[in-house]
Amino acid sequence: MLNPCYPAPIWLIWKELPLSEKLPFLFLCVVGGYSFFLAATVLRFQNTATVGRFRKRIRNLQKATVAAFYLFGLGLFANLQFSYCIIGGDRSVPIGWLVVRNFQLHFAFADNVFLILLIVHVVQWFLANRVSALRSQLSL
Repeated sequence: MLNPCYPAPIWLIWKELPLSEKLPFLFLCVVGGYSFFLAATVLRFQNTATVGRFRKRIRNLQKATVAAFYLFGLGLFANLQFSYCIIGGDRSVPIGWLVVRNFQLHFAFADNVFLILLIVHVVQWFLANRVSALRSQLSL
């Protein structure tokens, strides 16, 4: 059982997660990787020809992040309704604790996803501000 006082890293709960929660997490990791790639690209190139392309890529990245958020919500809430299903559970453990254990798994998953979403959002905020600063410098 997970310790409720500390957040559980994703690698501790990965094998217990259903596929409908693993896929949105993997999609979010791809979006996060692309955001770091785009951040490295923006920091490397700083000429007038690339500012317009960067703005378009940042908008697309923001749309992909919103899509990842909705996909995560769909997967989480679709699986939360199965937290009350206790089939073949341990007879010595009260049913309420089994339900809490199931909820704990989904909440640990949500905790990990929100941490990654926060990191991706901060990177996007940095990118948008950096491209705006580049645009204002180049228009002077």
